[in-house]
Amino acid sequence: MSATRSDPVAYVLSLNLHRRHLSPTQLAMVGARARQVYDEQARERQSATRKKGDSLVPVNLPERDKGDSRDQVGKAVGVSGKSIDMATRILKQGTPELIGATRRPQSER
Repeated sequence: MSATRSDPVAYVLSLNLHRRHLSPTQLAMVGARARQVYDEQARERQSATRKKGDSLVPVNLPERDKGDSRDQVGKAVGVSGKSIDMATRILKQGTPELIGATRRPQSER
């Protein structure tokens, strides 16, 4: 997991996740829950505007955070963006039993 203090969510995740023995599925579920923060940051960047004359124009920000929010959060927790998509789908459409099963260690499933 690569995290810097410039990405506070990734930094907090890295401080906490390195102490745990989580499966890739469990990491993806953590990432899917954190994805909401990354999605909100992306929306804020997209809607950023500045005043130019009498009209508002999009701010020309540097490409600091390239990639989709799924890929950014995947990198933060150490799984692929595709795993984050699958975990997000489970959280939105999965049954409570399925969501609960992803929290238990594989030996208990």
